[in-house]
Amino acid sequence: MTATAGPHRRIAAAALVLVVTAVLAARDRLLLGEVGLVEALNGNAVLGRFPVEPLLVSLMVFGTLVGVAGVTVGAVVFLKPWQAPAQTALAGAVAWGAAHLLKELVGRGRPLEYLDARTLEISQGYVALTGPGYPSGHTAVAFALATALAPWLAPRHRWVPWTVAALVGVARVHVAAHFPLDVIGGAALGVLAGALALALVPPPAPASTPEA
Repeated sequence: MTATAGPHRRIAAAALVLVVTAVLAARDRLLLGEVGLVEALNGNAVLGRFPVEPLLVSLMVFGTLVGVAGVTVGAVVFLKPWQAPAQTALAGAVAWGAAHLLKELVGRGRPLEYLDARTLEISQGYVALTGPGYPSGHTAVAFALATALAPWLAPRHRWVPWTVAALVGVARVHVAAHFPLDVIGGAALGVLAGALALALVPPPAPASTPEA
């Protein structure tokens, strides 16, 4: 496993972004450009076309506890050290729990509570989606899994979990479940949870070389 570069710096940076976005979200006012981004992604002709939209919707499973379980099982099967599944499971669980706690503390609404539903293209049952929106729990879990899993992958494959996590965030705005600030806060929370999991679960001990 390649050591994560600057773990303390990553934790500090993610925590800073999380605090700043949480303070902004707690004001319960939309930032400049948030409505435009939601409307642009929600009504986007490319994102709403087959097979792009079904792909985006299906990727959102990686922002749920089902996704955490699936990635953890995959880590058990394909990655040898026990630390890999332990870190992914811990990262996903912490991100999921922390996101739900922050939702109640911040109490920011979702797009359907601020915008006219008649101007949005609602599908996949999201018309009933109300309640606290900051941070995006799906985005938090997806970025937590990416942060914990990427160091265990070959360098040429590390873009995959990060791309999936980013697409989960895009998908959450596309289906009008979240504002962009919710997604940014969720990504920061996920990176923080993943970095903490990497720091808390000890890495594998280096293989000892036999003495001559």
